[in-house]
Amino acid sequence: MISTTASQNSSAYLINPLKSDQYKRMSTMHELRFKPRFAMTMDVKISTPLEGDRVLVTKNISDSGMFLVGDSHLLPELGAIVDGEIQELIETVPIPKMKVVRVEPQGVAVEFIASS
Repeated sequence: MISTTASQNSSAYLINPLKSDQYKRMSTMHELRFKPRFAMTMDVKISTPLEGDRVLVTKNISDSGMFLVGDSHLLPELGAIVDGEIQELIETVPIPKMKVVRVEPQGVAVEFIASS
């Protein structure tokens, strides 16, 4: 679990979304993040039954998910459920199943989901 106590003054620190004036200052985009993000770059192999395996790179990660970047032809579709493995450690490390919750030209946001 990622701790937020050390980053209270950080711009990534969670702002109470119930206070509308804080929420408006947080971003000019429609912001739905509820966990702080931490910049991190590592290779992640993702797999889907229809599209097979491909390697993307993390841009940031949080307790609830990560943003993965790669060539547009490698990106899974919105709503896709993917399996993943971190590739850059001594051993590959499985990641919980993930769901694609946002697609942008340069990458996808995935949310960790509970295994069934």
